[in-house]
Amino acid sequence: MRSVFCVLAVAGLFLAVAPGRTQGHMYRSGQSVQPVYEGFEENPDGGYTMWFGYLNRNHEEEPHIPIGPDNNFSVDRGQPTHFYPRQQFVFGVTVPADFGDQQLVWTLRRSGEVRTAVGKLEPEWVWRLNEDIWRGNRGGMGSESPHQPPTIEVVGEDTVMVAVGEAVILTVSVKDDGLPEPQAGARGRGGPGPDPLPNDIPSILGVAGSPNRQAVVSPAAARETGMAVTWLHYRGPGSVRLDPMVVPLDAAGGSAATSARFGEAGTYEVRAFADDGLYPRSAGVTVVVKENTP
Repeated sequence: MRSVFCVLAVAGLFLAVAPGRTQGHMYRSGQSVQPVYEGFEENPDGGYTMWFGYLNRNHEEEPHIPIGPDNNFSVDRGQPTHFYPRQQFVFGVTVPADFGDQQLVWTLRRSGEVRTAVGKLEPEWVWRLNEDIWRGNRGGMGSESPHQPPTIEVVGEDTVMVAVGEAVILTVSVKDDGLPEPQAGARGRGGPGPDPLPNDIPSILGVAGSPNRQAVVSPAAARETGMAVTWLHYRGPGSVRLDPMVVPLDAAGGSAATSARFGEAGTYEVRAFADDGLYPRSAGVTVVVKENTP
C-alpha cells in the first residue's frame, strides 16, 4: 500500500503550499520536483524492474534538469530530464535476482531543494502482492486476470536527425492481448470528479481519489478504445512540439505516429508510452537536432 500512499501524500503537499502565488494557492513555477519510488515487479528471468515516477510541484512550468549532479543515480539509469506537472511509472530500472538489500536512490536538486526517492526490494512493494491497490490506482482487474502489459517498439531507426523547426515523423508499433476491454463512456465514469479550486485548477485527486487523474499518461485516455499511445518530451534542452500528443488505438494495438518539432539544437529523447488502461510500457527515439544552415 505504501506506493499509492506516498503519491497521495506528495499530492497533498503540492496542493497545500504556495499561498499568494495563485488564487488557488498553487505555484506556477520555480518549485522543486519530487522523485517517487512506485514499487517493483518480478521478471521471468528472476530479476526485478523497479519503477519510478515524479511529482513536479509547479502547476505550469516544465523544468529541464540535465543528467548530472542535479539529476542522478550512481550512474545514468535512463531517468527523464524534462518534467511534466505530474507523472507516475515513468521509467523502470532492471536489477538482477541477487540485488538483495541494495538500494537505488534517485536525487533531484532544484530551487535550492534536494529531493530523493529510495528504491528497495521490500516485499510490501511487490505489485502482485498489492493487486487491490494497483486495481484502485489504475482502474484495473483482479489478481486472477490473465492480462499482460502491452509491447511497444520503434518503427524505423532508433536515432534520427532533423533541423531546428523542421518536422520529423516518429512512429511506434504496439501489440496487446486486448485486455482490459474498452469501456464505453469510461471518461465520464464515476461522475465529474472533485470541485475545482478557486482559480479553476482541478484537484490533483481525481475520481475515487486516483492520483492519476491529471497525469500526462492517464489510463482514462485508453479506456474508451482499449489502448492509447502518449508521446512525451523525455530528454533534451529545448521546447518540443508533438502533434498529436495522444493517439487512441484499438485494444489489440496498432501503429501510432506523431510529428515532432524542436525549438533549439541538442540531443533529445522523445518517448512513446503505450497504455491499455492498466499497464504502461514505453519506447524512445533519440533525435539529434542541428541548427539551420543558410
